[in-house]
Amino acid sequence: MPIKLNPTNENSVITSSIPVYGNGYNPPSHKQVIEASKKILADNNITIATAEGEESIKFIGSNKNEIVAAYFVVDVPSNDTYQLVFSWVNSYTRSMRFKCAVGCRLKTNPAVYVKHYFSVKKGGDISDIIKLMENVIQNAYSYYDNTIAEIEALSFKSISREETCCLLGNIFFNKNLVTPHQASTIQKWMTETFKDVSNWKLSDVYEMLSLVTYTYHPRFWLSAHSELHEYLTDSFDSIMPIESTLNFNNVSSSTPVVVETENDIEEKLDMVVEEEPVVPEPVAIPEPEEVETTFDENFEQESRKIEYAVVEETVVAEEEEVVLEESKQEEEEKEEETIVYDNVDDDDDFGNPPSSSTVTDEDFIW
Repeated sequence: MPIKLNPTNENSVITSSIPVYGNGYNPPSHKQVIEASKKILADNNITIATAEGEESIKFIGSNKNEIVAAYFVVDVPSNDTYQLVFSWVNSYTRSMRFKCAVGCRLKTNPAVYVKHYFSVKKGGDISDIIKLMENVIQNAYSYYDNTIAEIEALSFKSISREETCCLLGNIFFNKNLVTPHQASTIQKWMTETFKDVSNWKLSDVYEMLSLVTYTYHPRFWLSAHSELHEYLTDSFDSIMPIESTLNFNNVSSSTPVVVETENDIEEKLDMVVEEEPVVPEPVAIPEPEEVETTFDENFEQESRKIEYAVVEETVVAEEEEVVLEESKQEEEEKEEETIVYDNVDDDDDFGNPPSSSTVTDEDFIW
């Protein structure tokens, strides 16, 4: 969000040049919106406050006033702390639509609070803008009261310096709701102006943020204020510790609050009578009764006997087979020690006598 703003007033806003677009698109002029705002406020009996003889209307403009944010300050006789603020943002560019909202501001400083805003459809003309402003201004005091109620709810939450730093860091890094320049301003205030933050409330942090966000670029002026308000009010329950959470709607003034002191606790301890421990008597364990076996149990027992018999027979057969195999192997080893040819007297095909370890000299007689 850029912070390069053009200090401006009503006259410079009205006289700023309007760009010309093709396709018959003519953006509503700032002058038309200003005049329509004053008329609708007057029609609803809402009087713009005066400061030093001039109407209290503030303008924030971008370069060449192509985008202008304006807010009209209204005094509310029934409230000495907050003033009503009707604000809008008008643009000569096609990149954004007309927006307007009703919020409030403190009388002591320019901190502005906006709960939510409304916008026209893309490409809306001055008639669409007038209809939107009429609907919003007719419900202006309802939006005003709701915004104040949510701000005052934050005043019940105490917040430490560490919690404040954590909250501001989240707003800067995660939510991107403050610029680096605004963040440095907050840091300077916390080290110089607001050194003692031990008694701070969440509403005080909101006020400090509203003071720096007053310098928002007009393009983000309404949307950023609304997002900041939504974030802080939604964070009220999550930031508040469990032990300090109170439901102020259900607590009546007649509800007694009982607080126990050390003396009360000691009296309760004195009233406790020590009792001797009761030793339980031994319990006799009954002997198991003989139960007649059923057919199923008998059948199961007989089946197991048969299985055991089969297993025993198998084991005996295997042992006998092993003994037979060993005896057979011994006989084969004995036969290999002496080799006897059945036809030792026969010569081989070449007339040579057979070669054998058992051949004698008689075999060589030709």
